[in-house]
Amino acid sequence: MLATESAARCALAADADTAAAVAELASCVERLTELGAGWDAARVRALLRAHRPAEDRRPRGRPGYGDELSPREQEVADLAATGLTNKEIAATLHLSPRTVEQHVARARRKLESRSGQTLSRGRSPRGP
Repeated sequence: MLATESAARCALAADADTAAAVAELASCVERLTELGAGWDAARVRALLRAHRPAEDRRPRGRPGYGDELSPREQEVADLAATGLTNKEIAATLHLSPRTVEQHVARARRKLESRSGQTLSRGRSPRGP
């Protein structure tokens, strides 16, 4: 399997049959995953991502939510709406109180809310 991976790497480096090399690497990922070789499978997946066409690549960084609440902001907003303090929310979600403060501030800004109790009234379209 490592020989197959190496041969595919060489083919990609030489700009030989790229499609066949990508197919071989995909096969290696499947076999490595079946064997439980997670680290090796992740290494080959990273190589595959590097050779994906630009239009098929995921944008770098975290996804943006624009004016909508992120799933974590929604979760924090729902807990704040129940009357929990930032420290209580932090303990519940295993976050730092400062992180909770930031989520609450972003949620208030996005929902144009002034208090924690009104946060979940203006629920995000992505929310449940």
